[in-house]
Amino acid sequence: MLKSKEDFGIKINNFLTPLGFIKKGNTWYLDTGECICFFYLGKNYLGEIDHLMGCFLKEIMEEKSKFPKYHSCHLRYVLDFFDKAGDTQNTILNLKNKDFDLKREEKFDDLMINYAIPFLLLISSKTGIKKAVKKYPKTKLYMFLPIKKAIGIPL
Repeated sequence: MLKSKEDFGIKINNFLTPLGFIKKGNTWYLDTGECICFFYLGKNYLGEIDHLMGCFLKEIMEEKSKFPKYHSCHLRYVLDFFDKAGDTQNTILNLKNKDFDLKREEKFDDLMINYAIPFLLLISSKTGIKKAVKKYPKTKLYMFLPIKKAIGIPL
């Protein structure tokens, strides 16, 4: 069962490492040539699971780094955006919510396999980022101006 940040980390590692992601600290990175995609797993100020995924478009990166700091990304997204109830942070990732323990792993697996991984692979190229904006409308809201300009989204 997923009862700790470490349990989630093991699970994420099992999903992402076979796809070529490299773990550095609390973040998994995938360099595709055009983009650096990432999945971050940490704890927030309340001690709860915190996560973020997204990408850097390499052509506009100011600081060239193999493992850039996730918080300076060009596009960011969270698992809640894929959850129809939008309640992932309060249920699946809330370690204090003991009522949800039995289904937590099943729901987390579903979100990773059917949403997070396809999303990360989609945003692994400039063309894919444009497709993601159409497929996932919230993507446009969580992109910073430089990437919007680089892919031709009206400002």
